[in-house]
Amino acid sequence: TENYVPKKIIKNNTLQYDSRQTTYDITPATNIGSHILQAAFYKNEFLINANLNSIINISNNYAAESMFYHCTNLEVVDLKNLETISGEYVVDQMFTGCTNLVSVNLDSLTNISGSYTAISMFNGCKKLKTINLQSLEEISGHQVTTSLFSNCSDLESVNLSGLKKIAGYESAKGMFQNCSKLKSIDLSSLISVSDSYAMSNMFSDCKDLETIEFKSLEIIYNSYAMGNIFSNCNKLKNVTIGNNVVDIDFGTSV
Repeated sequence: TENYVPKKIIKNNTLQYDSRQTTYDITPATNIGSHILQAAFYKNEFLINANLNSIINISNNYAAESMFYHCTNLEVVDLKNLETISGEYVVDQMFTGCTNLVSVNLDSLTNISGSYTAISMFNGCKKLKTINLQSLEEISGHQVTTSLFSNCSDLESVNLSGLKKIAGYESAKGMFQNCSKLKSIDLSSLISVSDSYAMSNMFSDCKDLETIEFKSLEIIYNSYAMGNIFSNCNKLKNVTIGNNVVDIDFGTSV
């Protein structure tokens, strides 16, 4: 088997790559243009590692939509310097169906905004066990992170300790739905949840979820903002909510 080596794949704002490579190095690109990486490695069966650590912003429509869609052998992705994701369908389904993905570095990500921006970004990444999003401060926009980690059946730990605001219609709906091994999550910095269905079904069918903290929460408003957020979370024991909440609507089932 021929040994394929990493190489730069963005040249003159155009995607250039050998589809048989097992490792990809996108440098020195810092901001990805519209459609440039859309479905770039769609169902690529060779890709194992992707180095994207030079990227700081993904802020153009469809820039990386379905970029690694169903790359079933992809294991490691480095996005450690990515700070913002904004626009329409920017990273929608970016890693959907990457069933062997075990490591994603998003340590610097602070903001996700726009419309349909990161829908199902990691949907069905069955081997992903932990992810650090402690720098993420705001999720805002229409269906921005809907189903972001849904069906990540081995996901056990997510650090969202820096998240302060969730805003927008269905902005985080079903974000962790059916993450059946997720046991605890820290949302202790979350202050504001707004707009209809913003966190509805966010943890539905997280059957092992035992504890969650909303100790800084002050504002929850608009109809059904947290509707059915804990539906079928049969092991849930502790939910900590701050003393300053002015309004809350869990809907018909928690």
